[in-house]
Amino acid sequence: MWHILVVAVLAVSVASKTSGGGTVNPAAIMEDIREAPRFQVKILGDLLADSELPKKVAELSSGHSDEVLAQSNVVYDPLVLRVGRTWRMLCQMPRVNDTLSEDTVPEEEDVDPVVAVKRGEELLEPLKDRCLTYAGGWWTFEYCHNQYVRQFHALGPDKSGNTQEIEFRLGLHSKRMELYDDEKVRRIGRSRYLTQVWGGGTLCDMTREPRDIEIEYHCDPHGPERIAMVEEVEVCSYAMIINTPRLCADPMFYDTAASAVYDIKCQHVLADAEYTKVMADRAALRLQMDSAEPGSEAAAAADDDDDEVPLAQVLTSSASAKKKEKKKEKDAQVVVSMNDPELGQLSKGSQEKLRKLMAIAYDAPRLRVHFAEATHEAESK
Repeated sequence: MWHILVVAVLAVSVASKTSGGGTVNPAAIMEDIREAPRFQVKILGDLLADSELPKKVAELSSGHSDEVLAQSNVVYDPLVLRVGRTWRMLCQMPRVNDTLSEDTVPEEEDVDPVVAVKRGEELLEPLKDRCLTYAGGWWTFEYCHNQYVRQFHALGPDKSGNTQEIEFRLGLHSKRMELYDDEKVRRIGRSRYLTQVWGGGTLCDMTREPRDIEIEYHCDPHGPERIAMVEEVEVCSYAMIINTPRLCADPMFYDTAASAVYDIKCQHVLADAEYTKVMADRAALRLQMDSAEPGSEAAAAADDDDDEVPLAQVLTSSASAKKKEKKKEKDAQVVVSMNDPELGQLSKGSQEKLRKLMAIAYDAPRLRVHFAEATHEAESK
């Protein structure tokens, strides 16, 4: 599973690096809450020269036999990843001694599902009047506790200044479906989670039935409440997973083994010439920070506990001249021609909505759209 996680995170990192400062949606990487043990990717600030890579790999590989693993909880194996011809990362992959395998999962404890559901809902009560959002690409999903779940996309303000949205309700708490007690609280491995199914959503054009959504509430001690996953499992039928530390207050929802998170530590591998240049730029930037006036932003950055200047900051500093040269290009308007004559017949308001949608797609707020003039043949239709 961690192979997929690393490739996905590094793909986002590459896209961020090569998109000229554009943003990459982190929601492209969904959590797999059912996977245990769990992993997270950390990009280290220290760099590695290409000529030092074999030595580093050999160093990480030494002493990592199965015998060593049997005596410890985790060891780290080296993995070199390539993206394209020149972009490389060296990652330290955790190999976990999973003594609590599926074969050793304890038998189901006798837990009254009615008591478990009541206790779980009590722990979630502080979430009332709170909403969580999840940016899932073009759509944004919103969960409001004990109220509703919706997906929407903001189109921008109308002539009156009010924000226009495309919205679908995926489910209403007031239309919660009845479940058997053993369906309200379920178990994965050594931990339990709560389940609710909300109906009464916006009518689906394909099924002619209201949309519905199944919501799972899982214990996660590693952060605040958040939407971990949203998926359309069937046409107009959705599934959502919400991670919350509140459920961890009760042992029946908290599994210490499955909640452990292991770091996948990766660092950039640069060609020797590029490595030398970046390190020189780092040293120059560090000197600039050290000589900055007290109280300035640069001085505050120099007081940071991390001894290494972030690679992104170095690249930003060394590329500042290039950015100035390209400023005119950034300020230039992007023009897109629409040659379909029927689009020229749209109202001005409809054309403006289409322009805004294309501006989002092109990441060009000042995008102009040239609509072809309606031909006589089109007008006759």
